[in-house]
Amino acid sequence: MAVYYLSPTGIDEAGRDGSKGQPWNSIRYSLNRVGGSNRIILLDGSYKWSGTPYPGEIPVGAGGTANNPTIVEANNKWRAVVQGAVQHGVQTQSGGVNFC
Repeated sequence: MAVYYLSPTGIDEAGRDGSKGQPWNSIRYSLNRVGGSNRIILLDGSYKWSGTPYPGEIPVGAGGTANNPTIVEANNKWRAVVQGAVQHGVQTQSGGVNFC
């Protein structure tokens, strides 16, 4: 299992590896780059969900499957806030992340 990091001040661009020293910025960007059985850690701060076709929707199957999930969790419990996330048919566990 690999571990990747997101930061409100991170940068979504090719060449960045999603490490703690080179964190990405958005959940959608990271889900499109990591496969199942990986972990995405949200560093403290607020994250806005954006993307298409539906800006607030987390696509089913993004970043993994039911048997091979990608886990998204807060680095520090309740210190990461995801605004605008709508989950349709996706089982989630908060992992210390506030979904608003």
